[in-house]
Parts: sequence; structure tokens; C-alpha cells
Amino acid sequence: MYRGRTFVRTIVAAFLISVAPLGCSRAQAQGNAPAVTLSVTSLTFPSTALLKSSAAMGVMLTNTGTATLSISSIGLSGGDVKDFSESDNCNGSVAASAGCTINVTFTPLLYGTRTSTLEITDNGPGSPQAVSLTGMGMGPAVSLSATTLTFGPQLATTTGAAQTVTLTNSGDEALVFAGITLTGEFTQTNNCPSGSTTLAVTSSCTFNIAFAPTAGSDQLVPGLLEIMDNASAAPQAVELIGTAQAFTLSASPASATVSPGAGATYMISVTPQGGFNAAVSFTCGSLPAGAACSFSPASVTPSGSTAATTNLTVSTTGSSSAPGPTRRVPPLGPVLGWTLWIWAIL
Repeated sequence: MYRGRTFVRTIVAAFLISVAPLGCSRAQAQGNAPAVTLSVTSLTFPSTALLKSSAAMGVMLTNTGTATLSISSIGLSGGDVKDFSESDNCNGSVAASAGCTINVTFTPLLYGTRTSTLEITDNGPGSPQAVSLTGMGMGPAVSLSATTLTFGPQLATTTGAAQTVTLTNSGDEALVFAGITLTGEFTQTNNCPSGSTTLAVTSSCTFNIAFAPTAGSDQLVPGLLEIMDNASAAPQAVELIGTAQAFTLSASPASATVSPGAGATYMISVTPQGGFNAAVSFTCGSLPAGAACSFSPASVTPSGSTAATTNLTVSTTGSSSAPGPTRRVPPLGPVLGWTLWIWAIL
């Protein structure tokens, strides 16, 4: 009995001896680690003029752990990252209980609220640590009522109705214009200030833009209005798109009245605009029962300055001697349910 108790005590003591060192080892491992404490988790910069730099604002990083903190990177991420810059004296590592300073500077490139994030990547818990950055860029700013204008088909060598774009100084300083550039077959007039005159805050001026194609192509004609000024993101641009109509159509006679069984003949003239000299083909569509039409020739090519003609013949079935209503048949457009369709093959 005594021997059994002695044996049990020996086993328990051996177990405690083997476990105690293991527990001490874990406690020592957990305590020997870096830890990061930041003096702030956000920086808000005062309003700063565009392209001007603010005073630096600092973030104190302290290693509150018991092992050296290794820093792999300190940088800016996300948002308006180009509006902020940082410098530091951390030198890649921070000893236990020591610290370093990270300085951030705000240089707004655009008007309005600008944001980004300072990130510190290291071997401490919670890496990467983040500091949110916010600043307000101050200066003139431009708002446009439209950045794209689309114009309907316009006859070559003529000028269409103008469309308007309103420019507003939506910033907090006066706007100074440096120049206006217009490319493409368009015209513009405006009442914006020029020279030393400025556009006050919240004030607006207008651009009147018209499409004036010089040559007919029946294709899209691009253009661009660019406005140079002292606002950020200059020049401001308005994309312009128009279609140059290549030719006009006319008929002689303009209309005719026919009885059932009779027909009508028209001479269709294709008058080129802006030197148009491509082939124009003709066809009829949506004809009612008992009606037919044909062109002779079926295709013409204007010379670029002289009209080309074709003869359109419209026929109807039925007896011309039988009573029935007469029909007034113009050669172009919808009449009694049928339409003449004409297109150019360029």
C-alpha cells in the first residue's frame, strides 16, 4: 500500500516537472513579439489651394511590443493617391519600446474633397495598419452642361442650328480663360470672359456650337471643343459628332393624279453637295396592292457639281374606264400606304 502511494506521487511529480517548462516556454514566446501603436488613425488637412502643398502632418508609430518591429513598406494606397506624399524616419525597423515618425503632405491636384490611405506593412499584429487621409482642394473648377453634342444630318456647305453648352465656375476662386480651340467642321460663338476678365464663382457663360460640313459623305464627322483655363483638369473638352448629308432629291412634277389602270412618270434629280460623286441607287418599298414602280436607270452618279437624273414610273392595275377613285401620287414620302425609299451607296 505504501509502495503504491509512492509510485503515484512519483508519476504526478514527473508530469508536473515536464509540463511546467512547456508552459513557461509558451508565455515567453507570446511576450517576445512586436506590437504597433499609432498616435492617430486619421489625418484631416486644412483647405489647400490647387497645386500648393500643405504643412506636413505627422503620425507617431510606437513599437509597444518586446521584439523588434520589421517594416516592409510604408506607402499610400487608393483614392486620390497622387494628392498626398509621405516621408518617414523608420528606416525599415523599430526596436522594442522605440518609435518613429511618418509625415504626410497634401498637394491637391483637383478641386474638392480628396482622400487616400496611409498603409504600414510590418510583422506586427493587425498589419497593414492604416491611417485615413482627407483634404479639400481649393480653386476654380469647371462644370459643363454637356460633354458630347450630336447633330442631325446637315446638308453639306450649309450651317445647321446651334446647340448650347453652359460652362459654370463651380469652384471657390475666379476662373481665367486662356484660350478656346475648335477642330472639325463646326463653328462656335461664346460670351465667356476674355483677356484679364474673369468668370466669378457660381457664374456661367455659354458656347453656341453649330455643324457646318464642307463636304457630303453621309458619314459621321467628328469634332472637338477644348477650353483652356486655370481650373484643374484643363482643358475641358466637348466631343462633337455630326452627319454630313451628301445630296438633295427633287421630283418633277411634284405630284400627279391617276385613275385605276393609269400611271405617272416623274423625273428624280440628285443634286450633289460638297463635291459628292458616289453612286446613288433607287428602290421602292411598301407599295399597296395593285401598284408597282420602277426606275430607269436604277442607279446614277452625280459629277460632284452637276445633278444626275432618273425616271420613276408608277403604274396601277384596273380599268381606266371603270368608275373608281383617283389617287394623287407624289413621288417621295408616304402616300396611301406606300413609300419611296432612296439610299446612297458610298
